[in-house]
Amino acid sequence: MITTFPGLYFAAVGVLTPAASLSARPLPSLCSAPALRLLNLAFGLGTFFCCVDILRSLDGSAGPTAPEQPAYDRFKQLKKARSSPPAPQRSKAEEGSTEAGAEAGARDEGGAVRGALLLSLCPLHFFFAFLFYTDGGANCLVLLAYALALRRRPWASALAGACSVGFRQTNIVWCGFICCTIMARLLDAHLPTGSSAPAAGSSAAPLVALRRYVAGAWSCKGPLLVAIGPFLGLAAAFIWFLKVNGGVVVGDRTAHAPVLHLPQLCYFAVFTFGLLAPFQLAASGLATVASMWKGGRRRELLAGAVCVLGAVVYAVRYHTHAHKYLLADNRHYTFYVWKLFFRREGTVGRLLPYAACPVYALLGWFVALDLWKAERAQHPLWLLLYAVCTALVLVPAELLEGRYFVLPFFMAALHSPAFGRAKMQALPLLLSAAVNAATLYLFLFRPFTWPDGSTARFMW
Repeated sequence: MITTFPGLYFAAVGVLTPAASLSARPLPSLCSAPALRLLNLAFGLGTFFCCVDILRSLDGSAGPTAPEQPAYDRFKQLKKARSSPPAPQRSKAEEGSTEAGAEAGARDEGGAVRGALLLSLCPLHFFFAFLFYTDGGANCLVLLAYALALRRRPWASALAGACSVGFRQTNIVWCGFICCTIMARLLDAHLPTGSSAPAAGSSAAPLVALRRYVAGAWSCKGPLLVAIGPFLGLAAAFIWFLKVNGGVVVGDRTAHAPVLHLPQLCYFAVFTFGLLAPFQLAASGLATVASMWKGGRRRELLAGAVCVLGAVVYAVRYHTHAHKYLLADNRHYTFYVWKLFFRREGTVGRLLPYAACPVYALLGWFVALDLWKAERAQHPLWLLLYAVCTALVLVPAELLEGRYFVLPFFMAALHSPAFGRAKMQALPLLLSAAVNAATLYLFLFRPFTWPDGSTARFMW
């Protein structure tokens, strides 16, 4: 039963209706399975270009992104530029530095394309681009909203965000993330930076930034309201929907009732570590551990490790959930992972979930450390906002479904220093291509028959 908004179906009708008019054919004749699947391929292509634009914006190579000025101010600037004396002729050294900057921009552009290509080949994203699923449009529109926000287009960003909610209700969380990003960037542009502000990446930076934003928000209330007004309207509309509907889920609520599924964050840490840049993250994380150990911070390191490991063990012990679909639907790979590792009989089966806890803690710490040091984070509150939004999206979901990890992973990868900075090596591309080829082969050429005689196919 459908449990999401019908945005995907509205998009299909919106595309096929003009096509039927132009081809003078009835709409039902065009509404075939291949035609509907082409829509998600288009969303997949759009996701690639959105990732390119986001990476360029975060790397500072996307061109001017300043807020639009009133017409009178632009006229004054143009008049001043015309009346000013001509710029002096540049020297050869200056021209050389300009050419070097252009080459650096070209390298940034190449890195953005390579990074977006690798994200587009993410196995769970790539596989569902060939099926008529909500994931393609939901992810593409959120990334489009984020790209527009980074380009200082808040109204267009809010429109794309509203459309993304029409594909999946939980995208309202990422709309809130984008709204907070717009607010932080606008306040950073308007508020003076104190000389005592902590360096980016320090532990005090988020609290100092939060106090600064709260204290200065009233002085920027006009620009703030103009920038986030559409998002406030979207939030009000969604609250009204929650009140009328009685919850987030539409359709069969019994299969998607919210729970406190804390190990979802552990599974997501493993997923992100494996797809992001495992060798770089492990090397950087172990180097940080060695530095803290040699620098006399052993107690701090050990206390942090005990606390994190204790929290993971508590989450696994008291908040692990196995959805009925996970236990019964043998089409999905997660069914076999759960059966082999988490539902084994005997002592080994009881201890195996706890044996994985140190792995969860270590890989989660590697990922968090990489994002904490992210040079491309737009403001000191970015990591806190990202963590909260990821938890709000994943923790209430009882079903272990890899598709839910794709969008939080994209957000992490787009900001990670370990992803897309250096030239992409062939290994991650080849691994992604091999996994995608294998999953498509199993799906197309290795179907199996259920007891009722229907045909089933292996899938993520």
